Amino acid sequence: MKRSVLPMFGGVMLALAAAPAMASYGAGDPSLWHPLRRSVTEVGFDIDRLYWGILLLTGAVFIAVQIVLVYFTVRYRAVPGGKAKFIHGNNRLEATWTIVPSIILVLIAALSKGTWDEIRFDAPTSEDTVQIECIAQQFAWYFRYPGNDGRFGPRDTDRLAEAIAVNNTADPWMVDRTTVPANWTGEQPPGADDYTIQAELRIPADRPVRILLTSNDVLHSFFVPEFRVKHDAVPGMNGGRLWFEVPWKRAQGYEYFDLVCAELCGLQHYSMRGKVIVMPSGPVHPDALAKDGAAWLEEFLEDEDQVKAWLNRQTWETYVHVMSKITAAEQAASEDDYY
Repeated sequence: MKRSVLPMFGGVMLALAAAPAMASYGAGDPSLWHPLRRSVTEVGFDIDRLYWGILLLTGAVFIAVQIVLVYFTVRYRAVPGGKAKFIHGNNRLEATWTIVPSIILVLIAALSKGTWDEIRFDAPTSEDTVQIECIAQQFAWYFRYPGNDGRFGPRDTDRLAEAIAVNNTADPWMVDRTTVPANWTGEQPPGADDYTIQAELRIPADRPVRILLTSNDVLHSFFVPEFRVKHDAVPGMNGGRLWFEVPWKRAQGYEYFDLVCAELCGLQHYSMRGKVIVMPSGPVHPDALAKDGAAWLEEFLEDEDQVKAWLNRQTWETYVHVMSKITAAEQAASEDDYY
């Protein structure tokens, strides 16, 4: 192949490589290529566009390189009587395949920055934002809602440290449900109505949700494939930058979303799973407001399945309101200081 043809051929290959990636970026619904794991969040669509753009670009470059490799293998193969020649190289070509990939990498970084900022730094802080605490512990996920007073109670860190020291982590929360902070005006301590549950995260649709993520033991990773969110749970740290918002229309057809641990955390890592259930957002049902905590607790103890079946048909706000009342009523009726 003549020298004058090589730059042209290389340019054509690079153009062919970049064309599908540029055509896919920002066009259509990239999640359609994930029939089993379609994204249901806005940021998920942005991530999918970046993913497919980069995959098509690198895939096209790989194919182009293989074509050139096969061509040169055939074109310059050994022939009887042939004589090898020493070739210094082509400085122009070497500069081209160094500069062009560098430009492409800079463009990818520039296109990715907006999505990265949205995921890591633009977590909403409005009054409409829901905050839920999540503790990872070998080998399960635990969630806590602040209850009807809207404030988390403190954790008894001393008791937790003692429990971990003797490998007794039956209660991963160690919520202090009796301490009353200074200037607190609520009828009961803020921790009294904190509702906790294992392996089941319920969130409202059409509202931003922030997960305050931490770990009681080793490194874990919070991963919901359809949300396109993944965040490490680090012991001693509260990961407030993990957030997402799921439109109700996109959650239709899903009974729940799988929550898995994406970090090898021990021998039973495979079993560290949970469910994320998206519920419609709306006002608290009048029946939930009419009954006090004692009445709800009595009804819950008589027929837990019936109460849960009724709550499953209500809004997320109704669900949390009732479960917080039940928690506070059970706490009031018990001598234990945690639930």
